[in-house]
Amino acid sequence: KDPSHSPDNPEDPLRGTNSAVLLINESFAISEGWDQFDNNYARGAIEHGHYSLTIKDEAGWSWILHGPRGASFYYQGTITVGECKTSDNYGLLFRARDDGSFMLFSVSCDGKYRLVRSIKGSNEEIIPWTTSTAINKYHYLQVAATEDGLTMRDGPNLNAEVSHFARDYEVFRVEDGPQQSNDLTWWLITDRNNPSRSGWSASKYLRETRTNVVGVRAEGHRFNLYVNGEYITMATDDTFSGG
Repeated sequence: KDPSHSPDNPEDPLRGTNSAVLLINESFAISEGWDQFDNNYARGAIEHGHYSLTIKDEAGWSWILHGPRGASFYYQGTITVGECKTSDNYGLLFRARDDGSFMLFSVSCDGKYRLVRSIKGSNEEIIPWTTSTAINKYHYLQVAATEDGLTMRDGPNLNAEVSHFARDYEVFRVEDGPQQSNDLTWWLITDRNNPSRSGWSASKYLRETRTNVVGVRAEGHRFNLYVNGEYITMATDDTFSGG
């Protein structure tokens, strides 16, 4: 650990971590450990390189527990949703003792967050819905309805050189645009995990999506919570136990 990192000054979630130690980097290439199901209330499945969780009951909610246990770590997950109503929300479970006792950090489609404590299936709101500008901070687009992949070009026109290809269901962050050329609307899109993979693509093969990166930095008994790399709030073991 870096002694200059203080949990009371949590602006950089990665400061003081050892990047050489990687506990999990999930590519969903195999299904081991992931619960896949389909019932009257929800559906969970690995498809198109992602874990897809679909809620069928508008009044219901569902969750999946997966991953190693640890005392001091930083974890982040990228969550993408399609059609998103104001009341819809999603997030990250942590400090899970079992399937009914955990902390839930949720973000909503209209840019709010909250913290819920669940103990043996009984839920209590610790932090009510609160607005944050970190949520929905970036504009994302998802590749859709292509057969051979979407071309990413050096410029916003069909004469520009092709620099990369994108597959269906991949999600990219918008860096520039829109621009009009060849009777098409163009966006400059970038792979968030590989900034060198960037280029201009036609909007007819892209669809709007809500994407947020939700993270937790655990240090002993304290848990700092982040959205898109920005510190939002914190919880402790006392918060979990009600002490």
